[in-house]
Amino acid sequence: MKIVKRNIFISLVILTTSMTGCKEDNLIEVPINSTSTEVSLSLLTEVLSTFDIVSDLSSSNVLFLKKDQSLLPNGLIINYIDTTFQDGNGLKIELDFGGLGELPHGQLCKDNKYRAGKMMVAVNRPMSQLDAKLEVSFSEEFPYYTGNGKKMTKLVGQMALLRKSETEITFSIKELKTSLEEEKHTIAANFSVQTLQDGGLGIVNDELSFSGTICVSDSTSALLFSTRNPLIKNYALPCAKYILAGDLVAVLPETNSIMEVDFDPDHDRACDNKVALIVNGKRVIYTY
Repeated sequence: MKIVKRNIFISLVILTTSMTGCKEDNLIEVPINSTSTEVSLSLLTEVLSTFDIVSDLSSSNVLFLKKDQSLLPNGLIINYIDTTFQDGNGLKIELDFGGLGELPHGQLCKDNKYRAGKMMVAVNRPMSQLDAKLEVSFSEEFPYYTGNGKKMTKLVGQMALLRKSETEITFSIKELKTSLEEEKHTIAANFSVQTLQDGGLGIVNDELSFSGTICVSDSTSALLFSTRNPLIKNYALPCAKYILAGDLVAVLPETNSIMEVDFDPDHDRACDNKVALIVNGKRVIYTY
């Protein structure tokens, strides 16, 4: 996006100019924040965390029942609308996380994410079966919110999960409207999700990889990110909300410069929001 590009380049120009003549490592610590960079990376993590909660809910042999080790909050209300596959049109439930309420907004889930609002979940067959399709809807009337309890991203639209094999699910978004404070964006995405480590029922203690694309657009521009190396998430509860490793690349609008986002700049798979932004060979350490 244009603002992302401008802030990144301003940071690089100012800081590299101050270091002219130095021939040390080109790793640059950036003390300032870029609001639009933060929003873009935040949207990616909120989309993946929504996948997490739905996958956790549906990956048990006892479909849609909460488990002792689960990301789901204790206060979640599950409204069963269609409870059998035998009628030929699958199961349908509504998840109600409650209202935003006072600070911190929403309910604290076991992955240390806050969630509020409602989502509708429909699945045509158990998700363990080949070609099982799960669709998630977020309505404008009863939207869904996800965030850190202070900043909550509103989601309106749909996403879908399709079982391709025992270890692969495709995760797709055709059009998802997001609102965070004054920032409004549209997201489209298509990921292949591979199970690298199966920790048993639910998603807790699993390790997954995400390969594919995500497009983030606003009223003036769009930025398409592609995975160069798969994004890795490990769902041991202290780390479940973080992307531990992987790389995204994008072509910045107008300049044709390549931007890379490295989610493991220290090569330690740390549970944090620290990334390296690389533009034209220059690395900027950033916390989103």
